[in-house]
Amino acid sequence: TDNGCTSLDSLIITQNKQAPAVQVSPAFPLTCAVTSVNLGATASGSTVMPPSFLWNTSAGNILSGDSTAQPLIDAPGQYALTVTDPANGCTTTGGVIVFQNTTPPPIDILPATVITCSSPSQSLQGQNTATGGSFSYSWAASDGGHISAGDSTLTPSINAPGMYRLLATNLVNGCHAMDSIQV
Repeated sequence: TDNGCTSLDSLIITQNKQAPAVQVSPAFPLTCAVTSVNLGATASGSTVMPPSFLWNTSAGNILSGDSTAQPLIDAPGQYALTVTDPANGCTTTGGVIVFQNTTPPPIDILPATVITCSSPSQSLQGQNTATGGSFSYSWAASDGGHISAGDSTLTPSINAPGMYRLLATNLVNGCHAMDSIQV
């Protein structure tokens, strides 16, 4: 202003309070066959920098990747996610619950009758009290026992005294159960 001239400048300040958008995918359940899973999330924020991820849990267990979109976990529980847009510091939270299905098949073998000269063979009676599901069965004989037919059913035919073991597998969760009977 020494010469009577003035100068004017302006600055436009824009606001960036946009929190990142987060989508957390449903998790597959843990089972006897699947003992760890990757969680999954996607996020979008500003186009300047990619968003950052931070997973935590109080009851589950994160094996690795707690600062990634897909951490590896091995325990059921609730998993919380915080996503931060590093361009503006805004955060969004999300989460997922991981369930566990490790129930073995509820099997039992009913008492068997004695093998005699007049009844040289009989059928064993295995039971599975589960409602629904898909199962496989496998019988094995030892101590002189012999399965003559049906070793992959609940009712095998036998024709010798001995020890008989039934192994049942839940084909949905991979869990096994075993029972045995001496005839």
